[in-house]
Formats: sequence, C-alpha cells, structure tokens
Amino acid sequence: MHPNTLTMAHAATPIRVFMAYSRRDADYLNEIRTALNPLERRGDIKLWYDGVIVAGQTWDEAIKENLHQADIVLLLLSNDSLASDYFYEQEVANALVRHHKGECKVVPIIVRDCLWEETQLADLQALPQDAKPIVAWTNPNAAYLSIAVGVKKIVEEIQHNPKQQYDGEAGQENIIQESKQSTQQWLKRGSVLLLCFFFAVWGVSKFIDNTLATVKSRIIPGFWGRQGGGFPPLPPIGEPDPFADQMVLVQGGTFTMGCTAEQVGNCWDWEKPIHQVTLSSFYISQYEVTQAQWRAIMGNNLNYFKGCQQCPKSESWDKIQTFLEKLNAQTGKNYCLPTEAEWEYAARGGNKSKGYKYAGSNDIDKVAWYDGNSNGKTHPVGQKQANELGLYDMSGNVYEWCGDWYRNDYYANNSANNPKGPSMGSNRVMRGGAWYFNTEHCRLSYRFFCRPYENFGIIGFRLAVR
Repeated sequence: MHPNTLTMAHAATPIRVFMAYSRRDADYLNEIRTALNPLERRGDIKLWYDGVIVAGQTWDEAIKENLHQADIVLLLLSNDSLASDYFYEQEVANALVRHHKGECKVVPIIVRDCLWEETQLADLQALPQDAKPIVAWTNPNAAYLSIAVGVKKIVEEIQHNPKQQYDGEAGQENIIQESKQSTQQWLKRGSVLLLCFFFAVWGVSKFIDNTLATVKSRIIPGFWGRQGGGFPPLPPIGEPDPFADQMVLVQGGTFTMGCTAEQVGNCWDWEKPIHQVTLSSFYISQYEVTQAQWRAIMGNNLNYFKGCQQCPKSESWDKIQTFLEKLNAQTGKNYCLPTEAEWEYAARGGNKSKGYKYAGSNDIDKVAWYDGNSNGKTHPVGQKQANELGLYDMSGNVYEWCGDWYRNDYYANNSANNPKGPSMGSNRVMRGGAWYFNTEHCRLSYRFFCRPYENFGIIGFRLAVR
C-alpha cells in the first residue's frame, strides 16, 4: 500500500475541521475539500466553511460558532486573505487564542506566495510540504495530496490523544505536555454596562474627585479595600498624571521566585528551578490600566470589549510602548512595565506575603475573574479582593504584560539582583491569567508568553515606576 494512501480507523465522532479563506481563493478551497473528501466520507472529519451556511443563519454568528467548535482550523493564506480585516483580526486571532490554549490545532495552508512568515502564524507548521505555495507546485495534485496527508496525521494525533495541547515558544516545534486546561466557549458576547459620567467642565470634575477622596479617607475608609468595593475614578481629560494617586510603594526585599511550596503539584518546567531574587524598592499601580485611562492619554480606545470604560484595556506590548512614551512626556516621570520578577514579588504581596497560591487568597473566586466565573468577558477593575499590598486583579481578569523577553529556561541562569530578563527573544512575558483561562493560569508562579504585536483581547497591563 502506498504510504500516502488516506486510510485510518473509522472515528466514532468526526473531527471538526474549519476552513477560513478569501473569496479569491475559492478555487483552492474547493480543490482542498475534494482532496479531503475520502476522510469526510468515512466519517473521520466534518468540514465546515462559510459556503454551507443555511438559510436563516446569521453569517458572522455562524462563522464564530463553528470556529469555536472546531478541532482543526485550516487557514488558507494568500495576499488577499492576509489583507482581509475580518480574516486576520477575527478568524486568525480567535483561532490562535484557542490554539495557544490547546483547544484546537491551527494549520496555515499556503495557497499563493505571501509574507505569512511575517505574521503571528510564522511559528506554526504549514502545509503543503515545506510550506511551498500550491501555485509553485509543478503538479498541483501533489500539493493537494500533501495537504490531505498532513491533515490526516493531525486527525490521527487528535484521535489518539484528544487532550493533547499544541503550543510553543518561537523556534519550538515540539508538542508541549498534555494540557491541564479546562475548556470553555470563546467569547460569549454578554456585556457589562457600567454607567460612566464625564464632566466637561474641569472644575466640576475636580470637585467630584476631591469629594471621592474625602469619602475614601474620612467617611468610609474600609470601603475601597473590600470585595465589591470601588474602582479608580475616570481620569479628567488633560490631568497631568491620572495615575499619581494609584501607585503603591513595594518595599524592596528578597523572595523565592518560581514553583514554591504552595504551587507544587501544578508547576511546569518553565516555572523551575525556584531561586532567590533580591529587588530594590519600586512603585506599581493598584489597578490594571483601564480603557478610560488609555483614552485619557491616547485620545482613542479601540478595544475588543466595548461599553465598559472601567474594564482593563487590552492591548499589544508594542502599542503600550507608545502609551508609555506619551504618558511620560505628559507627566515628566518614567512609567514602565514591571519586570517579571517585580510583577511576581508584588503579586505575592512583597514583604507582607502570606504565601497564597493566588494573588491575595487560596480561594480564587475571592480574588480573580477566570473562566469559571467571568461569563466570558472582562470585568471592571477592583471588584475582587485585593492582595496583601492592596493590589487588585493580579490574578485573573486580563493577563498582564511584563517588560522582559521570555525564555523557558531563563530561571536556570538569571541574575539574583534586579533581574530584567533575557537580552533578546521573540516573545514577551505575560503573567497573572485572564477571564478566558482556567485556575492554573492564575497561579502566582505561572509563566506565559506572547508575541509583542499580539493581543487577542486577553492581555492588559499595569504600570511601574522605579
């Protein structure tokens, strides 16, 4: 029997395959569907693309529903598909979030020459063989067979180990250990409506701010520190430093970083070895930067979740650098992102740490929004219990960017004094977990990473000053 013959044991439940493409590549789509037909006819896979939307279905909702249920996502890449905002910002972005969480396998299919290796898809294994575009094959049928054989192998992997997670840092092609993550529907579009009043006259706004400060400090001093308490007032437009009263001093000290005793049983290799780190004193913001605060500095707020100005701002690491430049020019200060070590020290409670598993408690529901209680969305900052330093949402709500480059083995070689991460890399560190992920991601020692130009609506940030 020829080694490329498409035969396998019949699967009881078909593997769901979602195909995303540009209309100009419809001919390639149809040829790929034909090549995969033997697998579909046997019941090993079930193909879906937007051409099978039935009458009465909403186009956008049908695409999202099937994308979020898919086991394999085939992305047909060409200049036209990469130029499509919907393809790149919706289908590609949402597929990659599920891929990095281990819920599906994303496979680029190179149909025509394009700069796909300059996108966030660059680290993925592409088809046909050697990522050679279909149009470059002398025999197109050989290209389609190569795609079908590649998909067949992935289907077999999923059938043999349905919980296997596909993920990795730049340059890695190995499959990371079996996923411990739970699954939840992506992006249930419930909304949180928070009524926010803006005062056009600066004097009125200042009066309100002063009144709130008086209430906070004199009338009900405990209110802001309990679960369900307040959150930062909306910054007046033009205020020189809207973060000045939200910065918390973190006294320097030495702590044990990584997979400490309360984390044991859940740790991954990249959280090891535990090691002693000494930090100088620094300031860190009490809250994640909100959409309203971003708008006050940048003048705009293009965010995945709309209608919640007090929800954390989700943004890429690269665009946050522009925010920091404008903020520092306006305030004359040196705001920055915390280092990974600073972030973990602050999240653990600094020199007031009580050794919790999450930031402020061993009971995650008291301190974090995660996939078990978030209802598929972010929430206004400061609504959960704070940690020992009075910092909110260090676990959950959105992941938080750190200043460091990421490397799996960095802990084995890092500096013991004020470490700032590797000198170079492809990914930036993010910490703390998010509304979309399970409890494991919210642990204090859990490390994660992302390309600096990516976001996906799950990564925000908080400020630091040294």
